[in-house]
Amino acid sequence: MKSILKDTEKLSNGDKNRCEVMNYLNRLCKKYKLTVSLDTFNGFRTFNPKKPVNFWLYEPQHPDDKAPIG
Repeated sequence: MKSILKDTEKLSNGDKNRCEVMNYLNRLCKKYKLTVSLDTFNGFRTFNPKKPVNFWLYEPQHPDDKAPIG
């Protein structure tokens, strides 16, 4: 896994696992040309919503809107 963190910053084992899963998903999206980017928007986002896999960043539609909490 390519590290973008400084040497002094440490990741928990859970964060390392999340990074590995995200990296794997990103590679699969590239392999199958699903037009998904992880780097461009600092998170998964789909350029072509007609593809079978779609990601988008939450954007509030109103000042009182809040992101859903899982």
